[in-house]
Formats: sequence, structure tokens, C-alpha cells
Amino acid sequence: MEFHRAAEVIEVGRTLAIDALDSLNVDDRLRRLARADRGQRC
Repeated sequence: MEFHRAAEVIEVGRTLAIDALDSLNVDDRLRRLARADRGQRC
């Protein structure tokens, strides 16, 4: 029973960590795109 509970907690933690990393990567990509776009306009 306890092991099953721990596995659930770990799975939720992994999902949250992956989501957080995904949003960081998206932000980074958007920033890079914005920078490239600004460079082309100049």
C-alpha cells in the first residue's frame, strides 16, 4: 500500500517537473525567436 502511494507521488512529481521544463524551454525558444526577429528588422 505505502509503495503504491509513493509511486503515485513520484509520478505526479515527474509530470510537474516535465511540465515546468517544457514551459521553460518554450519561453527560451520564444525569446530566441523574438531576438532573431528583432535582428532582421534592424
